[in-house]
Amino acid sequence: SKLFNAEDDDEDDRGQQVALRSSSHTLEIELYIGYRSDRSTNSPESNEEEYNPLSFWQKMHQSYRVLSKVAAHVLCIPASSAAVEREFSLAGNIIPKKHSKLSSDLVNDMVFNHSSKMYQQTLHQSDKVKLN
Repeated sequence: SKLFNAEDDDEDDRGQQVALRSSSHTLEIELYIGYRSDRSTNSPESNEEEYNPLSFWQKMHQSYRVLSKVAAHVLCIPASSAAVEREFSLAGNIIPKKHSKLSSDLVNDMVFNHSSKMYQQTLHQSDKVKLN
C-alpha cells in the first residue's frame, strides 16, 4: 500500500513539474509577444540592431531562455535557394524547350527517374571504391 502511494506521489510530482514547465513556457511566449507589440507601437525610431534577429536573441537570451534556444535552432539553417535552383536546372536539362507542354506529372516522373539513376550511379561508384 505504501509502495503504491509512493508511486502515485512520484507521478503527481512529475505531472506538476510538466504543468509548471508548460505554464512557464506559455508565460515566456506571452511576455515575448507583449514585448514585440510594445516595441512596435511605442517606438517610432528604428533601431537596426533590434531588427537583426541574431543580435536581438543574443541580447535577450536571459529574458527568453526557451525561445532563444528555439531561435538558435531556426536561425542556424542557412538561407539558400541552391537546392531549388539545382532542381529547376536539372528539369531544364532533362526536358527540352520543345517538350515544355508536358504534363507536370510526367515532368515529375522524368526528373525522379533521372535523379534515381544518378543516385544508383553514385552508389555503384562508391561500391567500386570500397572493393578496391
